[in-house]
Amino acid sequence: MNFPTASEYDPRKVSACRSVLIEVVHILGDYVDDMAIVGGWVPTLLIEGAAEEHAASMDVDLALNQEKISEEAYATINKILTQHGYRQNTEKNAQFKYFKDVTVEGQTFTIELDLLTGEYGGDTGKGRRHESIQDVRALKARGADLVFDRTKTITVSGELPNEGGKDTVTCKIAGVVPFIVMKGIVLARRKKPKDAYDIEYVLRYYPGSVEAIGELIRSDLENSLVQEALTNIAQKFESVDHVGPTSVATFLGIDDKDEQMRIKRRAFETVQAFRSRVKRE
Repeated sequence: MNFPTASEYDPRKVSACRSVLIEVVHILGDYVDDMAIVGGWVPTLLIEGAAEEHAASMDVDLALNQEKISEEAYATINKILTQHGYRQNTEKNAQFKYFKDVTVEGQTFTIELDLLTGEYGGDTGKGRRHESIQDVRALKARGADLVFDRTKTITVSGELPNEGGKDTVTCKIAGVVPFIVMKGIVLARRKKPKDAYDIEYVLRYYPGSVEAIGELIRSDLENSLVQEALTNIAQKFESVDHVGPTSVATFLGIDDKDEQMRIKRRAFETVQAFRSRVKRE
């Protein structure tokens, strides 16, 4: 599967995606305390004023707190989304996906919204990969269980889809620890260059950088999900030439060999600095 590089992130589609994010938070406002933005939008929303602008995302990942949202609420969420033009994927094992067409500057983009939930609690039948309640399926995402104890509340402003007007919403996003954990876990489950890029970006530009993140994550070192993520990150960034640093350069679309090596070395050194902070007593 070919994943887009940073240069292939059409700013119009990113804008359309941001408008969907704002709209979803608005229309699901009754559940704002029990949902959080996760995934590729988190670095953009979590970190302000970085020297390098984050690439953002071309889809929206929304985590739902399965410990708090009732069966009736899940049904209502599905109804609200469909009433506002979101089409649910009807394919088996893909019903956690919704799609909406958004037109920006004369170009129509189909934006994907994924509903995610934790692995534990709720309807946790052995072997099930989805939380299924009435007409809604939320994908059980490994690491999502950490999100709701470690969120940050932010304000997002922008345009609603399809010239729906300007809007401002307040929502929760994954804090830096669950973000690193969820991204670290998927490093071993798919080969999407942006995952490595997102990790390295947050480690470099989060306020306080690796020192601050290391301090935060050390209090969770006994958590098996944290251990799994840190192991994956260590393996994928084991050397300059490992897949982690290489993926960062790949996502950034670097062709010049010297610049590739500089980016790879920077990514490797950033992750090694983070690992040393996590290990420090």
